[in-house]
Amino acid sequence: MSSVAEASTAESAGKLSPSPEGTATDSPASPQEPSTPEAAPVYVIVQEGAVTIVSEDTEAAAELESLLRTLSARTSPMGRSITIYELRHADASTVADTIQEFLRSSGWGWRRTIGGLVIIPDVGKNTLLVQGSRADRAMVEELIRLLDTPQIPEAVRANQPRIIPLRNMDASRAEEVVRNVFRAVFTPPQPRYTPWGTTRQPTLGVLTPQLAVDTTTNSLIISGPTSVVDQIAEFVERLDQTAAEDPARQLMIIPLQKLNAPRVQRAIQELIPRSYYRRY
Repeated sequence: MSSVAEASTAESAGKLSPSPEGTATDSPASPQEPSTPEAAPVYVIVQEGAVTIVSEDTEAAAELESLLRTLSARTSPMGRSITIYELRHADASTVADTIQEFLRSSGWGWRRTIGGLVIIPDVGKNTLLVQGSRADRAMVEELIRLLDTPQIPEAVRANQPRIIPLRNMDASRAEEVVRNVFRAVFTPPQPRYTPWGTTRQPTLGVLTPQLAVDTTTNSLIISGPTSVVDQIAEFVERLDQTAAEDPARQLMIIPLQKLNAPRVQRAIQELIPRSYYRRY
């Protein structure tokens, strides 16, 4: 009898005891897998002759840079490379423009370069980034050595515009006289044609000055080579001084005792043709 009771007790205990898997509340919580952080984006900025990579993920940026360099090496069988030249005296943008203009004007310079030559100025650091073959970079280096000097040639130096105020002569009339007197200076040189049919631009040392009129201040604005600007400015000053000494421009004050000044002015304007009037 007791054995039967023990068996029933064990059976009831087996029904009431929880299984090894148990409920969700009794069993310990399973550990959650850590979430993978989102990768930082990589931005590629393509400019003229340059590629800029920006990203907070330095490893991804380095891998992309290595890939781009590998692809660039495969597509450049001539072994193009990059050299950075630091300028001490001349302006980087001015030197870059001068070199490119020189290469465009010399026909053999560009035909000899199969992969192309890239010159990028860095104004902040005053440097030139040159990409090309070894021969092209050697040629550019020689040009930089000639241009980056304490005394930059006048053709390379950027001349600041000079303002010439006129006190006794109308600025438009002065411009007309200057252009007639210095006609050869303001006429741009014509390109020369070589026997091979190519066009060679004039020498960089020959620059055509620019002349403009500011009617508000009655002034002439001129820019160009220093020697030419000095010569024109001296001529304009003499011209303005000569106009001041003209007897026809002398001022005389006539006091009126009984007549009204505006009425006299209107009467004179009716008698004298307007072509004789000039506003001083």
